[in-house]
Amino acid sequence: MTPITETRNQRIQPAPRSTLDSAKKTLLEIPWSFLLSIWLGSAILRFLLALILTNPFIFIDELWYWQIARTFHRTGQFLLLDHDIYIPSRLYSVLLSAAFVFREPFTSYVAAKMINALLICSVVFPVYLLARELLGKKECAAALLLSVAIAGGAYSGTIMPENLFYPAFMLSFWLAYRVLAGLRTRDGLLSGIAFSVSYFIKPHIMILALSYSLCVG
Repeated sequence: MTPITETRNQRIQPAPRSTLDSAKKTLLEIPWSFLLSIWLGSAILRFLLALILTNPFIFIDELWYWQIARTFHRTGQFLLLDHDIYIPSRLYSVLLSAAFVFREPFTSYVAAKMINALLICSVVFPVYLLARELLGKKECAAALLLSVAIAGGAYSGTIMPENLFYPAFMLSFWLAYRVLAGLRTRDGLLSGIAFSVSYFIKPHIMILALSYSLCVG
């Protein structure tokens, strides 16, 4: 009876702090140079693939964002065909306006695709921040590669806000996760800021914000 009693009364001892610190350190060992290489390498590849699309094919939407970006570059105002227009999706046009430093329309169009490629592939940074919370080093690296290999990356060839919304969504998701996991109280404020900024990229972020508020409540 004694061995059984001892077994029942025996408690599982927590892992030593040194072991936990070592495990945590392992999750953070992916160097930022590796992240930058994935970002820039995938952006170059996306840019080259985007050049295959020589004309817009989501025509009305692309025309709108193109016109708004061009008028913002010239006047600092959000105009469509020289008329005031209110659409929440403004931040993408602000960033896209940098392409109009070139006077030749075709060069601006090519520059816009380069901007798109850099934007959409920047998703590796929020994906890394989220993945290191949940995965090991190898799985985290795999998540980074998969995040830039999705079929939706083809948006880099279009003048659409999805190029900016994808990384913004993942950043908002990561911050919301940290609040729900109870890791840092300040993440609640940062999450609110991320949701607010993302609204001006695409209002669809409110779906995630609503789901998040239901979980918090």
